[in-house]
Amino acid sequence: MRCYKLISILLISGFACSGQQYSVLKTDIFGALQGRFRIAYEHSINDVLSAQFTYECGIYADYPELFGETYRASGHAFIPEVRYYPLGARKYGVQPFIGAAYRYMRFIEEYQFYSPPNFAYVNFGSVQNLGLDMGCRFKKDRFWSELVVGRGMGNVQYKYIGNTFIPKTLSNELFLSDAKKFYRLEISIGYVFGKSDAKERLSNSR
Repeated sequence: MRCYKLISILLISGFACSGQQYSVLKTDIFGALQGRFRIAYEHSINDVLSAQFTYECGIYADYPELFGETYRASGHAFIPEVRYYPLGARKYGVQPFIGAAYRYMRFIEEYQFYSPPNFAYVNFGSVQNLGLDMGCRFKKDRFWSELVVGRGMGNVQYKYIGNTFIPKTLSNELFLSDAKKFYRLEISIGYVFGKSDAKERLSNSR
């Protein structure tokens, strides 16, 4: 919880900054191919730090007709993050970074048995994660692209619907394992707001 508060404070302070900072709006192409959609807003705080907020939604697990049953987990999540650019957050070109992120995800599980007596289950839950990531981004004029890999840890909480509970099956365990570990593999493109690279190079040369 303390980490979440710290990230929130940095996000608010970063979004409040103005002047020569940059902002970028981006979306994850790799996630969209898997049925998971992400849109993120990143804003530079100073020369080496930036704050980012991501909203994601879609399908987290989909196992059709696995061992006579189907399973799907879908939902949405909010991900605040702080990034550190050792070579400079506002510089153009290729820049590496490391980051720390918090994720709060709400999900719905849908389960269907096809063998008698053909039970169907629906359940709700949430996941909270803390994770670290690393990657690199390319910035030129208004164009932005980046690659991010990361992993974390977390815990799952269920909200039961009456006495209904999804059995601990292979499909369910696979989803819970991935949700707790907070794996990240993102390939994003975006549009940069703020001072263009041409103006930035001109000011740096003075």
